[in-house]
Amino acid sequence: MRLPARERAKIKAEGLDQIARSRENEARKYLLAECFDNYIPLSPAESSDFERMQAQQNVEGKTMATGWLEQGRVTGIRETLRRLLEKKFGPLEPSIQNELDDFPIEKIDMLLDAILDANSLDELGLGSSVPSAI
Repeated sequence: MRLPARERAKIKAEGLDQIARSRENEARKYLLAECFDNYIPLSPAESSDFERMQAQQNVEGKTMATGWLEQGRVTGIRETLRRLLEKKFGPLEPSIQNELDDFPIEKIDMLLDAILDANSLDELGLGSSVPSAI
């Protein structure tokens, strides 16, 4: 489908806003928004128009886009940490996996920095009642 260049940013902003306000569940909204986002790539000039329009839209639409991107980034970082821990220390107990899922991203980042120097999960403050030095 060919969209007029001057309308692309507007169509994309309005489409993502409609997806955000739809009655679909969060997973379906995410998939629809991903598809829509990939289907309508924008040039740098169109991107600035799009960002300006996004700033004017309702809060729900703006938070949906940034929330999903951030959630995806955090999920990827958590999975990377989990894989590194398992590679270095072996399979993780479910309690440690649950603990990792509850950590804020700042704690995850600190653990990623400390993992190479740690000799045990206890040194990282995982799986024990001893508070971490991180």
